[in-house]
Amino acid sequence: MLVQSGTGNWDFSEEEGSTWIVWTYTFGLTSPLAYPLAIPIVRLFNGWLQQGLDAIRAELLA
Repeated sequence: MLVQSGTGNWDFSEEEGSTWIVWTYTFGLTSPLAYPLAIPIVRLFNGWLQQGLDAIRAELLA
């Protein structure tokens, strides 16, 4: 109801023998009126993305 589209992108780069992953995403809201409702959801989503990246890192370092 709040989002009409979503796009995610993974970018990989090598720095000093390590691989860096940057995970970005863009959402298109259904209306500018949805913006205040989307703010807390985006904060939650950021946390979930970070948990995913942390889990990938832990697996790779194990």
